[in-house]
Amino acid sequence: MRCRLGCWMVIPRWKAAVRPDRVPWCVPDLSGNEPGYLAQAIAAGQAGPTGDFLARFEAGVAELAGVRYAVATCSGTAALHIAFLLAGVRPGDEVIVPAWTFVATANAVRHAGGHPAALDIDPQYWQLDPDLVEDFLTRHCRLEGSRLTDPATGRGVAAVAPVDLLGHPADLDAIGAVASRHGIAMVEDAAQGLGAACRGRPAGGSGLAAVSFNANKLITAGSGGAILTNDQHTATRARYLINQARDNPVKYRHGEPAWNYRMTNLHAAVGCAQLDRAGQLIAAKQRIHARYVQELAGLDGLMFQQQAPWATATRWLATIAINPHITGTTASQVGACLAADGIQTGPPWTPLHLTGAHHGCAPRPCPVAEQLGRDALHLPSSVTLTARQQTRVITAVRVAIRQPARI
Repeated sequence: MRCRLGCWMVIPRWKAAVRPDRVPWCVPDLSGNEPGYLAQAIAAGQAGPTGDFLARFEAGVAELAGVRYAVATCSGTAALHIAFLLAGVRPGDEVIVPAWTFVATANAVRHAGGHPAALDIDPQYWQLDPDLVEDFLTRHCRLEGSRLTDPATGRGVAAVAPVDLLGHPADLDAIGAVASRHGIAMVEDAAQGLGAACRGRPAGGSGLAAVSFNANKLITAGSGGAILTNDQHTATRARYLINQARDNPVKYRHGEPAWNYRMTNLHAAVGCAQLDRAGQLIAAKQRIHARYVQELAGLDGLMFQQQAPWATATRWLATIAINPHITGTTASQVGACLAADGIQTGPPWTPLHLTGAHHGCAPRPCPVAEQLGRDALHLPSSVTLTARQQTRVITAVRVAIRQPARI
């Protein structure tokens, strides 16, 4: 059956079989050397957190990010947690984060003992707004001795964490300059940005950063992350903390409470196979996004993330914002309509200050973040998406918002 908008109705499984031509939202392409590399790692008996592929993967990630050191971890959240500790975030500190991002950014702040302070994003590029960061630090905060303090909470402000949202880099130069002027650290959350560039410099190369290799990321290891730095001491400290702070590699002697955050060699083997095709994967994401823009950007009530003139975006996810006052339908309704036609989409992130975990963490209004939290929809963005599948998606979006298909 079809709904009134022309989409397939969702009906119980016992009444209809699942459509065989389902379009997934964001799945990895594991058609390269992944099976062979895994077999090699298993044959060598290197299944744990040491091995040839782990060293090779760290070197490849460091090269892609333009840094000297990459320390592989078990997840992107773990990498962020350690990065905040390395940046000097201590219990009770505040860390500025964008209000619209995946919750892991704020969770990692809390894991480090800090408190996220969510500021709004800009309406064009959907990144943490440098002007709002400057205004918050200048007009909202004050120096108490040598420490910048948020008088509303009594907490010291330790760092700012821009996020390279959707494969588009944050304005790292501008935010870094603001952080430097105010004497706070910057930790780049490049979980979504590996392969992108800000003013010609690779995302993740801002000084201290974290990336993710989750299953839906552009480069995946199935799971995992990495801490990125150019500083040898920082890299050494990171390796120490993710290995239970083990002082002696032979004996079980540990200098402080720490974590087992290491990546396994098996995950790294998958990651190495992905790095072999990094250029192809990036090109596929960019091609998919470009076609969505070509076919849908001119429709009334639809908006895409713009690309800044100083940025090179990988377009990890193709995301649209749907204005219900113009289209007559909400993003969730469009997503449901596509789902009924066998097309999977990703819901928007809830703004951090509206989640239960971090409710009220925004010191100022965040209208852009809240709009995207209501109106955004992540379209199918798998690198395996075929032209025919993408045509289905485009047609389904047009039908859902009552826009005729092109002849």
